[in-house]
Amino acid sequence: GEVPQSSGDAPAACTGDCVVMPAFTGLSLPAAINLSLEEGVTIKVVGSGRARGQSVPSGASVPRGSGVTVQFGAVSI
Repeated sequence: GEVPQSSGDAPAACTGDCVVMPAFTGLSLPAAINLSLEEGVTIKVVGSGRARGQSVPSGASVPRGSGVTVQFGAVSI
């Protein structure tokens, strides 16, 4: 079948002002907050230390201002 033309790779669910969810994993708390401000998403912080997980996968196209829960904790390297 025909592939519908779209502007970018955003899924149909996100229309209008969309942003790409950044990857927070491994970032410090201040870095994660700065990144969320730059990228236009709202983070809910759980725990402290380094980011080790997020509720919305990075690379997902979401409406600007969308919320994401970022889990922080000790990361063993």
